[in-house]
Parts: sequence; C-alpha cells; structure tokens
Amino acid sequence: MGADLPASNKRAVEQDAEAVRVWHEETWRAIRARAKADNGEVLFGAQAGISSDQVTGRTWGAEGTTPIARRTGNRFSVNAMSDVRYVLDEEPMSF
Repeated sequence: MGADLPASNKRAVEQDAEAVRVWHEETWRAIRARAKADNGEVLFGAQAGISSDQVTGRTWGAEGTTPIARRTGNRFSVNAMSDVRYVLDEEPMSF
C-alpha cells in the first residue's frame, strides 16, 4: 500500500515561528555568552504537582431524594521540581 504511521511532530498551535527564531538566534546566544563570560551555568527548571482529590459528579438516585456518594476523605499531594543543566560548550539544543 505504501503507507505508514509515523510519529507526529507535536507543536503548540499558538507557536510563533518568528519568536522561536529570535529565541534561537538572539536571546539564547546572549544568555549563553553571558554565562560563559561569568563562568556560570544555565539551568532550565520545571515543576509539577498532583493531588488525589476525588471529583464526584452527579449520580442516579430515587426521584425526590438526594443520593449519597460515599468517598474517602483521605487525600495526598506530591510536588516535584527538577533542573536540567546545559553544558555551555555543546551545540545549541533544538525545540
């Protein structure tokens, strides 16, 4: 048949090609040059959090009565933060 199913290259629909070009060619180069001049590092940070709150919507019950949806009151949350160190002597990364 001559067809395949390749993985798609995912990009935000709001992505601005000119802003990406400016980042690569101007902003990133300036950040990298300053870090090198100051003998510094460039770190990219990210954080995420999740919570176990239960979402209870509508349910069925006898007409004229309010149904009781039993659920736990126990909850927990987890937060994580990480950094990625960019090695200044390597080629620029791609996005």
